Amino acid sequence: MIKKNFAILISIFLGLCSVEILLKIFSPLNFSGYYGNYEYDEDIGAILKEGYFSKSTDYKQEIIVNSLGTINPFDEFENYKYMAFALGDSFTQGMGASLSSNYPSFLDLINNNPNQKYQKNIGIVNLGLSSNGGLQNLLLYKRYKDKLGTPDFLLYLGCDNDYYDDIRFKAGYKHKQLVSGSPYYGFALEPMKFASNFEIIKRLKILRRSIINNNLGLNEKDNSNKKLNKKCVTKAEKSIEVLNRLKNLSEKDNFELIISWVSDPYFDQYCNSYDWVKLWAKENNIKFADYLPRIKSIKKQWINMPIYNDHTGGHFRTWVNYVIADSFSKEIESSLLRK
Repeated sequence: MIKKNFAILISIFLGLCSVEILLKIFSPLNFSGYYGNYEYDEDIGAILKEGYFSKSTDYKQEIIVNSLGTINPFDEFENYKYMAFALGDSFTQGMGASLSSNYPSFLDLINNNPNQKYQKNIGIVNLGLSSNGGLQNLLLYKRYKDKLGTPDFLLYLGCDNDYYDDIRFKAGYKHKQLVSGSPYYGFALEPMKFASNFEIIKRLKILRRSIINNNLGLNEKDNSNKKLNKKCVTKAEKSIEVLNRLKNLSEKDNFELIISWVSDPYFDQYCNSYDWVKLWAKENNIKFADYLPRIKSIKKQWINMPIYNDHTGGHFRTWVNYVIADSFSKEIESSLLRK
């Protein structure tokens, strides 16, 4: 009996090994992020580790986090005339692009490189430190206000998944990721991190995430179907709490708030977050970095130029990040002209 059970276990083990090898060869999964580059944070959940990081999957993942914990290639923001906090998720971080190709880096170059010489005009603090939702970004604002002082500008590039990230954050899932320093898994943390690299485990993680989303009510059906005459409720509108808190902070702390939203120019224009946020900003007298018309104009000429990267990192290509940066820059410039 013991020999029979042992033989069954060996057969199962060899079967799993065979499946793992076949998946590794013919259908490997590459995730856009790498947990080895994150560490546990009591307030935020998980945050990028200090230092330079590079890893190649089907694309080159590259990032640098300075001694302040921000995504900048320098360690201090002294002697700048003005300072801007760039809050957002992986689109602000620059996921899918090289470390010098995120929109805050372009914004730094646009504002601080006149006359072919770098000048400290506006210090752009890149706080896209993880795939954060709005509530986590509000915590990051408070943390870096205490560290660096109140900024002159706060740039917020929202995304449709912010609301879902907020729900996961409030439910505690953002704190339970497999990252260094996590207090939740004890001695099993490192073996679990190692096991998470297996192709079979990756697929189980995707299944687990789907189950969690379902339990949290995040697998909802789109409610923007015009044919059913349903009222449009955009993903951005569900983040109204965060937008209102940013507005209140701008009035309380006396900084200029400039917002925008991640948008696909080919998305159904009937019900989309970009237009809703643009209208909300106008109604609340808040500046809006309106980059989308320029993207559409460029695409008419650059017909075959993709908007998104063609790898698992996804996200915007470098030229889109540049246009976003320039749109924020124009709003900053108009504000400075009034001062």
